[in-house]
Amino acid sequence: MVALNDLKSTGIGLWVKRRFQSFQKEPIKFFLFAAIIALTLIKLDLIGTGFRALIDEFRYGRSGIALLNLSEFRLLDAIEAVFSTHGRPADALIKTIPNAFQFLTAKLFNLEFYESTNSFPLFLFNFASYCLILVYQYKLSKILFKDKLLALFSVLIYSTLTNSHLYLRHALPYDTSLLIFYVIIFLTITELKKGSLTHPKAIFLGFFAFFAFLVYPGYFPLYIVIVFLLFFFNLDRRNFSKKLLIPIFFGLGSLICFQIINQ
Repeated sequence: MVALNDLKSTGIGLWVKRRFQSFQKEPIKFFLFAAIIALTLIKLDLIGTGFRALIDEFRYGRSGIALLNLSEFRLLDAIEAVFSTHGRPADALIKTIPNAFQFLTAKLFNLEFYESTNSFPLFLFNFASYCLILVYQYKLSKILFKDKLLALFSVLIYSTLTNSHLYLRHALPYDTSLLIFYVIIFLTITELKKGSLTHPKAIFLGFFAFFAFLVYPGYFPLYIVIVFLLFFFNLDRRNFSKKLLIPIFFGLGSLICFQIINQ
């Protein structure tokens, strides 16, 4: 009995008590949250299946070639490997991260680099990207709907989409590009609402928005959404000229990204 009272008086006991009280007040909210967690954890069962079974996954091998060339100090060959990805060099750059971990685990466990047993570093990279997408799906939905329950419901709907079953198992660029775009859109809205979006910040946003486009060009409508937000958010006659400059600096950041990647 004493131990139970001690537990209740600890931080853990108080946290559990507050969570239970919140559950009693908003049971739908906690049901949605629990459903999202369950649907997310279920996807861990996909680890190790289907790796490099699709034609588009050849780009992942290019990232590995680039890493090997870099390890041998052959910079030009590494750059050539990155740019042999049919218009998605940024994806090749990002995929060097799971490739590097895959090389390490192959050495550590005496496996082939790209055998399915050694695909878990890529899966965990994809899973982390997926979880972050859910976080920003919630953040953006809360801004859009101004309601936590609707935001959670939008995340639940996203969690039920079957495309994640494909993207988690394979070396595809879609989730990575979407995550970067989500982050840039969230930062754009946050800066606009605070009124603190400066020209250097616009350049920064433009740089990484174009980088996201180079990961997967198919999400170019999200790039247009960001430009739309930069110009039309709180637009009036008094700030028209100032608003006109922000997309220009945003475009400058994109141009800088293009020039760096294109060198």
